[in-house]
Amino acid sequence: MNIAILIPTYKRSDRLPALVKNIEQNTSLPYRIVFIIEKEDKASERVIKRLRKDYLFNVKPNTYVSAINHAYRMTKEPVLFCGADDLSFRRGWDLNAAKYFRKYGFIGVTDDWPITRTGLHASHFFVTRKYIEKYSGVLDEKRVIYSSKYEHIQCDIETEQTAMKRGQFVISTGSVVDHNHWYINKATMDETYKRGMECMDRDRLTYERRRNNFEQYLFEELFNGKVYPVNRGTLSIVLPSYNQVKYLKQTVDSLRRNTYHFFELIIVDDNSDPDTVRYIRSLECVRYYNRKQRFITYNWNKGARAATGEYVAFLNNDITLSRHWDVYLMNSLNDKTWIANPYQKDSGYPTPYGKSIRTGSIDVRGACFMLKKETLERIGYFPECMKHWYSDWWLGWIVTNKYKKSVSWIQESLIHHYGSMSSHEFDRRTGKLREVIEQDRLEFQKLTGLDGYLPKSL
Repeated sequence: MNIAILIPTYKRSDRLPALVKNIEQNTSLPYRIVFIIEKEDKASERVIKRLRKDYLFNVKPNTYVSAINHAYRMTKEPVLFCGADDLSFRRGWDLNAAKYFRKYGFIGVTDDWPITRTGLHASHFFVTRKYIEKYSGVLDEKRVIYSSKYEHIQCDIETEQTAMKRGQFVISTGSVVDHNHWYINKATMDETYKRGMECMDRDRLTYERRRNNFEQYLFEELFNGKVYPVNRGTLSIVLPSYNQVKYLKQTVDSLRRNTYHFFELIIVDDNSDPDTVRYIRSLECVRYYNRKQRFITYNWNKGARAATGEYVAFLNNDITLSRHWDVYLMNSLNDKTWIANPYQKDSGYPTPYGKSIRTGSIDVRGACFMLKKETLERIGYFPECMKHWYSDWWLGWIVTNKYKKSVSWIQESLIHHYGSMSSHEFDRRTGKLREVIEQDRLEFQKLTGLDGYLPKSL
């Protein structure tokens, strides 16, 4: 099986002839060396041309991560080795790994890093193209070996932990390379090592942030067997907001702690007070602001049309969520099940709100539900003749009656709903909530022929 040996290099032209000779002497499988160089590194380009080896120019930003990902896209070999210009290879390094190529997507080699002896980490590794094409090296980007959020450090740890989670990771103990690290003699650090040092703190912060957001990258979760299903669909979360900044902060914090997938957060603010607007502006999210109050259905449609994810979740601004709530909802959606709801715990035992037959159909509870973006586009989004209530009930009605699909309630996904805080505030301020909802009920009746009930207390 052919392999491409990827060697990013930067201003180490004097080392390259010996490195090529070392690879030629110790590699038995059919291989091709591909150097990835920076455009300003003319000395390395001249040496590589003299050695008659292939090379690519790196793409911006000029980092190890971008070099490897670019080389992956520009090569065709079924197996790639993610190497470096400070390695030397021992005889049999490739043959010992080859026996794993068909079963595993990620095959680590043994080098002189002490952590490797635990079998939990490999600084350099083989990766199969089939594995990357099917899964990708990380969960939130397609067709990459390393996450583009990194520059140089920590990227390999995340990639291998993702492979571990999928059961695709193995260390080939008979495949040995020697790694000439900068820490052996810091006084002789060259420009490449200095560049690595410059991005080290940034990459560590990136890793820590992604550990907090992506529980699947933690060693503790992996080796304790807490492995959750992986669905690589991208996720957009639409979060309408109207005042109640205390609850909004609580909801956003819960999202950050408990959402398994990388997600795009879209907040549509319905002309809130200054404190709420200031908080929203402090967040890294997609933001929309209404100049006048438009109510929930308009905000859902505004956020849904802007969503870029394959899946779209709609959340109230006054809920908290259980760990990995999104995984269970996402994995329940298929050709037959179009809408997924969590169980809801307002008080007492968790309840599948809306699971009973109501208003002649199965309704959907607007505090939290998920569906595919393509489903929304097929249905035509929410009818805005219903401003605040009933558009979620209408969604359940049209899916189950017109399209003959099902709605699911997933017990493993749980939310706590603090109880329509923004709606109650609007009612206290204007006294017009029942008037708005009564009009919504009439519109619901026109669309469905059903007489939606209106509770005595809101």
